[in-house]
Amino acid sequence: MSVHIVPIGLDSPERFIEGFTKFPTSKVIFLMGTKQTNIELEAIKIKEEVKKGIGKHVKVEEHKADLFNFSNCIKELAKLIINEKNKDDEKIVYINISSSTKVMTQAAYMAASLFSARIYYVPAERYLSMELIPLLNNDDNEINDDETIKKMIKSIRSEKKYLSMGVKEAFEIPVLRTEPPNIIELNILKVINDAKGSKYSSLKSLVIDGLKTDYLGSNKNKYSKIVKKLEEHGFVSTNRNGINKGIKLTESGKVIAEISHILE
Repeated sequence: MSVHIVPIGLDSPERFIEGFTKFPTSKVIFLMGTKQTNIELEAIKIKEEVKKGIGKHVKVEEHKADLFNFSNCIKELAKLIINEKNKDDEKIVYINISSSTKVMTQAAYMAASLFSARIYYVPAERYLSMELIPLLNNDDNEINDDETIKKMIKSIRSEKKYLSMGVKEAFEIPVLRTEPPNIIELNILKVINDAKGSKYSSLKSLVIDGLKTDYLGSNKNKYSKIVKKLEEHGFVSTNRNGINKGIKLTESGKVIAEISHILE
């Protein structure tokens, strides 16, 4: 049994349906945007076309995410993956990364890496941008009369257009599994995230004020090593000099802190 999480962008419906053909599914979860923009309204129309090609035996759900907010995207993906795995730990969860925003694509890979999902991509046969480039970069030596331009526009409008049209065979993309921070490391990230400005002025302040423990010999050495490891992994940054000195979360660290309850 498999589940497909499908972020919907402005690509042709067949680009989504091809994924269900290559990787048969029992459930499809559409992931749509949260904002009712003109772009999102077009995406909703495409989603409705995709639903027609799914098949009556396949269960369909719909969820929303802020498609330009990395933290929100990964949190929503994490919740969906974990929820499906909790129902059946042998279930395969796929994410179609053929469409939607680049932010969502990056979040999808990170979520798949952390929570053991799989990713596939459906190539397009052609792109609308490639048909528009000759018009947008019009050179008098290439397109030198109105009639030619009108014919090109008529050709482009002769069929319903999406950002991409046509499909090639879907293929799976290898995902390198990522080991999330351990319980102690997650707790430190949460503590820093909960602090004013997501920052502590020093390691001593983090240990005493944040972790509520002694800042002595073995403890000092222990937490110094942990913070150094978190910094090497890009979750915190440390500045030991100047007015801005201290330990604070990076954007990646903030994301991990905010989904720490899922990772524990």
